[in-house]
Amino acid sequence: MVSFLFFAYNSYLKAMRSDPIDWETPFKIYEFLKRHEKVIFFKNPEKILIKAIELNPKSKKLYEILIKEYKNRGMEEKAKEIENFIQRIFKINS
Repeated sequence: MVSFLFFAYNSYLKAMRSDPIDWETPFKIYEFLKRHEKVIFFKNPEKILIKAIELNPKSKKLYEILIKEYKNRGMEEKAKEIENFIQRIFKINS
């Protein structure tokens, strides 16, 4: 089942290059990997989350999940960098 997921994800990435509008699919894949992280070893789950953010940069929720992911992995500098970034963006847009 997991191999089919990765095959589908790679196929999705290829298709996304021509029509990059669907941000929910990478986010759902990220959620799936997090739910099954005891069974699936995925080295950098935040890469999928970053792809979702690239497709939907106005979602504050996605940035907050990314910050949480970085903090859980002990990457405090990256988390602080993203926090400062979203504070500037959402302060300007407010």
